[in-house]
Amino acid sequence: MAEKRAAVVGAEGIVENVIVIDDDVDPFELPGFLVVEDTKRKAKIGGRHDRDRKEFVDPPDPEELRLAPVIVSRKIDVWERATEEEADALEAALASAPAKVRRTWEDSWVIDHAGPMFKELRDLIGKAVKTKKRADELLAPREDQ
Repeated sequence: MAEKRAAVVGAEGIVENVIVIDDDVDPFELPGFLVVEDTKRKAKIGGRHDRDRKEFVDPPDPEELRLAPVIVSRKIDVWERATEEEADALEAALASAPAKVRRTWEDSWVIDHAGPMFKELRDLIGKAVKTKKRADELLAPREDQ
C-alpha cells in the first residue's frame, strides 16, 4: 500500500512542505498553515493549493519567474563622462527644468531606465548636450552593473 501524503499549505496557498501521514486526514489548521491530504500525489513544494477547486497546481517554471534586469545609470557617471561644456549645459538645463523633472534628478542617486521620468530626463540631457546619442552615452549603465 502506498504511503499517504498531505501538504502543509501556508500563506496565499503556497505548499510549504509535503509530509507522510498515517490515516486519512481531513483538512485542518495549524497556526498559519492548512494541512490537506494529497490523494492524487500532485502537491509539490513551491506549488499552490487552490482551496476553491480543492486541487494542487504545479509551481511556476523558474524561467517564468525570471525578472528583467534593472537598468540604472549612476548620476556620478553622467557627470564624470560629460565634458566641461556638457556639464555646464546640463546644469543650466536642470536649473530651468520643471520641478518634477528637476527634483527627480536631484533626489535620486541613480536614474532607473524603466522609471516614469527616464524619458523626460533623457530628453532634457539630449537637448543640453545637443544629441540623443550623446545623452545615451552619458546615461549608459556601468559595464560592471
